[in-house]
Amino acid sequence: MARSIRHLARIVLALGMAATLFFVAGAPASARPNPSSATQNGTSSPNNSQNESDAAITGTTKLTDPDTASTWKDFLGAGEQDGTYSTEHAGRIWVDASVYSDAASAEAAGVAASSFKDPENDFLVSISAIAQTASVHQQDGGGHDVVFVVSLNSVLGSMTYAERPYADYVVSALNSAIGRLMAENGDSNANPTRVAVVGYSSEVTALMPLATYRPAHDGTYLSYDASSHTINVTASMVDGTGTTASARLTGGSYLQRGICLAGDMLSEAGMAGAQDRSPELIIMGVENPPMASTDIEHPPAYTGETTGFLGPLPGTRETGYGTDSMLATMLTMRSVQQRVDDAYAQGGDRLTVYTTGIDTTDAVAYLLDTAEGQAERDLTATVGGRSVDLKENLAQAARAYAQAAGQGNSAVTLELYGSSGSGIVAEPVELPVIDGLLDEGDPVTLSSVHRYYSSRSASAVNWAFASALDEMFDVRYTSPVDADDALAGSDRIEAHSAVGAGMEVASIAGVQYGDTLLTGSLAAQAIQISLQDPSDLTGATHEFDYLINSINERYHLGYDAYNLFYEAMADGQVSYDAASGAFSNRVSWYIDADHHMVAGDNGLPYRFATQREIDAIATGSADAQTQERIDRARAAGATAVCETYLYIGNLPNFYTGGDVALYDFCIAVETDLDSHGQTVYLSIPADAVPALRTDITLHADGGATMSIDGADALNPLRLVFEVAPRPEVREAIERARSGEATRGEIEAALGAAGYEDATGNLAVTALSVEGSGDGAQAKTVVAGTAASGNSAYVLAQNQPLYTVASGVQLPAGSLPAPSDLVPLTRAPRAGETLYYMTTAYRANFSGSDGTAAAEAFDAVHPYQVAEEEQPSWHVGDDGRYELAKGTPASSSSSAVVTTAKATNATGTASYSQSLTGLQTDGRLVLSAALGNNGSYRFEEEQQEPEPGEPGTEDPDPEEPGKPDPEDPSDPSTPAGPDQGTGGGSGSGSPSAGTSTGDKGSANASQSASNSSKALAGTGDPNGPAFAAVLGIAGIAACAAGIALINRRK
Repeated sequence: MARSIRHLARIVLALGMAATLFFVAGAPASARPNPSSATQNGTSSPNNSQNESDAAITGTTKLTDPDTASTWKDFLGAGEQDGTYSTEHAGRIWVDASVYSDAASAEAAGVAASSFKDPENDFLVSISAIAQTASVHQQDGGGHDVVFVVSLNSVLGSMTYAERPYADYVVSALNSAIGRLMAENGDSNANPTRVAVVGYSSEVTALMPLATYRPAHDGTYLSYDASSHTINVTASMVDGTGTTASARLTGGSYLQRGICLAGDMLSEAGMAGAQDRSPELIIMGVENPPMASTDIEHPPAYTGETTGFLGPLPGTRETGYGTDSMLATMLTMRSVQQRVDDAYAQGGDRLTVYTTGIDTTDAVAYLLDTAEGQAERDLTATVGGRSVDLKENLAQAARAYAQAAGQGNSAVTLELYGSSGSGIVAEPVELPVIDGLLDEGDPVTLSSVHRYYSSRSASAVNWAFASALDEMFDVRYTSPVDADDALAGSDRIEAHSAVGAGMEVASIAGVQYGDTLLTGSLAAQAIQISLQDPSDLTGATHEFDYLINSINERYHLGYDAYNLFYEAMADGQVSYDAASGAFSNRVSWYIDADHHMVAGDNGLPYRFATQREIDAIATGSADAQTQERIDRARAAGATAVCETYLYIGNLPNFYTGGDVALYDFCIAVETDLDSHGQTVYLSIPADAVPALRTDITLHADGGATMSIDGADALNPLRLVFEVAPRPEVREAIERARSGEATRGEIEAALGAAGYEDATGNLAVTALSVEGSGDGAQAKTVVAGTAASGNSAYVLAQNQPLYTVASGVQLPAGSLPAPSDLVPLTRAPRAGETLYYMTTAYRANFSGSDGTAAAEAFDAVHPYQVAEEEQPSWHVGDDGRYELAKGTPASSSSSAVVTTAKATNATGTASYSQSLTGLQTDGRLVLSAALGNNGSYRFEEEQQEPEPGEPGTEDPDPEEPGKPDPEDPSDPSTPAGPDQGTGGGSGSGSPSAGTSTGDKGSANASQSASNSSKALAGTGDPNGPAFAAVLGIAGIAACAAGIALINRRK
């Protein structure tokens, strides 16, 4: 029995030894004891979480991401290397947001020196934009006969815009346009372009007869003498007949006779020789109602005798915008069209009429508009206390006129409306009938205007004239802006920047153009002067009218817009102190969730927000009366208060040569009623963005030249604003700097304002961030719609597709050369990259003064094929595949292009820009999330491990397998400061404020420690040793048991 027991014991012990060996050799590492398992997978045990909360905060560091405000030069290829410029990227628009923690870095980046009010505590934010545009003008060798018909009404001398009289703008626009026309002639042009200028008030003057001209020594063709209100001709006639004349600005608006005189000039020129010539008429009107003669074929000069004249005449004190003079003027224009077309019938073109107007009333705008534009307009007036449809009155008169012509009548009496001492009155008017003047099939089509350019300010006349010449010369643009809509307000750049939860907007510094910061002080002056003294004639009242009109265009307040400004001035939101220069240029109201105005009490279309209410909403603390007003606004649907900042003045338009009005800028700060969070909004006309402009001229002899205007002085347009820590954050920062707070205490004090950045540190960001780590997304976004003809983003025409030729190997990340490509003759496949080519031009300006010889080349563009239900490609007539016009230029699907930060100093979003393009309602909407940020990082004291803690034992120097600290190839050797893969110093380093300790090396140590812990879970180097010890002990125990049994045996 005893032997059996001993035998059984041997068997059990042997099995134990085998099991122990199996454990040592085959057990997975994850099942072995791991002294570091408390922090696996990045999670902390309760004790460690407690330790983290108890970590002492030793101070704060004020950080910003690397400045990217100057990267536009590389983005646009601005000739920085060898002086070479190209149109390859024309149409591209660059946007950026950069944040600055100190005045020196902001000024080094080009931000105006006066922008930063409190650099010690605040952050300065700059949102910038700049673009590139190109024009191509093909000279065809044909001559143009161009007559300008411009107003000489006295209003042009009395009205000012940006402290310049209107007449000065008109003369400048004429000088620019005439200079461009004369430049067409070159040194030897057998078929020269000729120009004439006709001025009209109640008198009509041929300032410049139709001829070629040489400018004065100062480059001008005309000048304006403000002291005498006279326009003088400074140019000398080169080839032509007649003499030039000067003219004074006087009353009246005899546009009809001005058009007739222009028609006489063109008819005479056409009869003298029309081969390969084009007659063009460019008309400029003003707000004044026109006067006219009943003699529509040959309107006579006005001498003061009123018989046979229509409309408000000088000295009669008549008022009103009637249909009598409008109809007579449009019939004269049609008569001129007939005469000029007949004169140029032998080898020439038909007459083309372009129009524009400054501050036009509805009636004058209708008169100057195209037939299509007139069809879209409403035209009403109050006559005898009732509303009358003047548009229908004109239509009825046109039908009656056409009917009389069809019946062979020599005259017709029409029931029209005219001016009188008491306003518009009904009156019969007899007009001569001209056969064929109106289309019998469509007699209500009165206008013969080809294109109408609505100039909403005097500065825009230059744009209108330039746009007319662009169309005349068939200039093709590649631009972020649609040329036809350049001043129509249809395309805008929109931006919004949500401020960090622990920050508030300290100030809107203003709009920076070049080196000049436009602060809004001019708007504050204009509003205050206009409201306090409406009779002021310095121009402020007129500027204020622009602001009123812009507010009404957006919100349709009518006369209540004046009440809104009165409330703002009474509350101190609009103010200007001439002695100190202090000003405020804000108007505030409540808005709903859709950003619409919330209606006020007693039928007001707005609900004004006082400064006391704004402060209460921002702080969350209000007295009873203020809180009651806020509650009423909330009950009316308000979700936020909107502070709108106002500006007046003008900026250059880089696309058309005109100006952009600052009153069209919308800059606002919205504060949420519930969260108290703030968002800065910006909306500007797309043509307000400065552009690197290259102009290509293709000469009749086959050569080409490129010119660049003002590239050296070019800078982005910026919106600059300052954000400051909220009071609770400022208090937390002071506590952190005192060194007497723990992370848990600071975290509790910050609440929702606290943010854990990519380093794991507690921070407060200048701008809002959604998410954290790799998923962090910026909440500063700029968006806009690509212009339909902008080939940088949307194909302007059908484009043949190409693929890389068989056998061609492309280096990684490079584009193929045109010779590497062959036409695509099969259907595109989803996911593949194909190519298309466009014609671009380049020139070297290293030794040039602004114009250089240019050469054409084929620019290759990649196209990523997407999966589509309705493909954007099709088979062309030649069997080759091509992309359809209007297709997004890079891919038919939504495209995302991300630019990573050089260094993510703030630990927020990893990119400086993430651009997305998405097709919406047939147009490509571009949206750029801008990730640069600033932050206050709360530094934590680095704890040294206590003796006896796991991992602190001094290893045996002779222990096999010990990592060699001198061997960088040993994977267990921690990386030193110079061996890491991120960070570094130099231009990419963050700017720092108050800080204690070397946080960079502390983070590196922590990172190395975390890496070691993570590895332990999948094969900790301590794990096998521990298991081996257990195995040896088990084997020894089994052996000892066997020996003991044998001895007892």
